[in-house]
Amino acid sequence: MFILYFLIHPVMAFEASKNGLLLWFDQILPTLLPFAVISAVILSSSLLTESRFFRKNSGIFVIFCGFLFGFPIGSKLSSDLCQAGKLSQKEGELLAAFTNNFSPFFVTSYVIHNQLQMPHLTWFFYGILYGIPLVFGCIGLIRLHKKEILTSHNDIKKASRFQLNIQIIDASIISSFETLIKLCGYIIFFSILVQMIRTLPLPSVYLETGILGVLEVTNGIQVLGQTSFTTSQKFILAIFFLGFGGLSGIMQTNSVISNSNMSIKNYIKIKLILLALQMTGALLLVILCPQFLCQ
Repeated sequence: MFILYFLIHPVMAFEASKNGLLLWFDQILPTLLPFAVISAVILSSSLLTESRFFRKNSGIFVIFCGFLFGFPIGSKLSSDLCQAGKLSQKEGELLAAFTNNFSPFFVTSYVIHNQLQMPHLTWFFYGILYGIPLVFGCIGLIRLHKKEILTSHNDIKKASRFQLNIQIIDASIISSFETLIKLCGYIIFFSILVQMIRTLPLPSVYLETGILGVLEVTNGIQVLGQTSFTTSQKFILAIFFLGFGGLSGIMQTNSVISNSNMSIKNYIKIKLILLALQMTGALLLVILCPQFLCQ
């Protein structure tokens, strides 16, 4: 299919590939690379094991960074801590799922203001997209601790001193670029796939919007913003696309957790549970508070 598309529509295929690369270079690389390097340095330099608080609560570091910096930082940190033995497999999978959200900056600037133009619904988006996963994840972590499934953090030996040298920084930079180059490949792949879908004579704008949003969130949101759907319909579909994360997001997550013992199947199961809760919250909001959606 890809070969035929390149032969039949070479210009469109080239533009789609270039757009995917530019999206990665302009948005993903400058946003994620600095923090990816810093987090890799922190994990490699024994800073977490030096801190008594983070030795016993490594998950808090993942929660803070995952929610603040956005996808795929949460899953990457969870995978790294699982490999380092600071998190159990089940704790890592839970953290990877509920912290792996789109960043507040992306949701606010691109989704709410730029594409959907719904600034009055900002806090509703925040409550559903971040509040529900945070509550769900914290309850899940507490239950894991009570069942004594988690590994004992008390057994981790404290490093004699904080270690930081040029080799650690070099390795962190190389590791971060490796992760982001993987993401670049998936972004280009799905950019071409999305362009292929948009050339098909689909019978309904609903079908096109749904397919694109399930494949890749950025393009799905862009098409959603151009439709004549009602505010309620746009709100519900946006929550669905952002909560699910797209097949592109799942494949990118799989690429960053593949080196650990974490299961992508368990990640998807938890994500689907969260998506069901988020959609329930969105539907209840539309039913109980329709006046807020029409402001």
